Amino acid sequence: MDPEAVLRLAGDAVARARSGEGPVLLDLVTYRFEVHHTFEYRVRLRYRDEAEVARWRLRDPVETQGGRITAGQRLRLDEEVEQQVEEAVQFARTSSRPEPAGASDHRYASQVKARPGVPVSRH
Repeated sequence: MDPEAVLRLAGDAVARARSGEGPVLLDLVTYRFEVHHTFEYRVRLRYRDEAEVARWRLRDPVETQGGRITAGQRLRLDEEVEQQVEEAVQFARTSSRPEPAGASDHRYASQVKARPGVPVSRH
């Protein structure tokens, strides 16, 4: 939940791998503040104690990192992020709908298309 700690650990893991010492598994414990799916909003499903959520909010990585910069920097970054999100939303709203046949395109990081006959999950 601490961006600088994650950056440091990931950097150490990359250095280790590049030096030939082998892979590293980073077990990063995180917390999802909001519901997992819109259905949970609709039915007002509550399966976590509000006190639990509040405790984890004290470790919010956005707030943690935001506290490490000046108020002016934070405002500028927040505005930049809001602008990027707005542009992405506008792009999505004005784009044509994707073809279902391309649902499995870019499933892999290398952007290799799925092999013929490999089922595409539809849930």
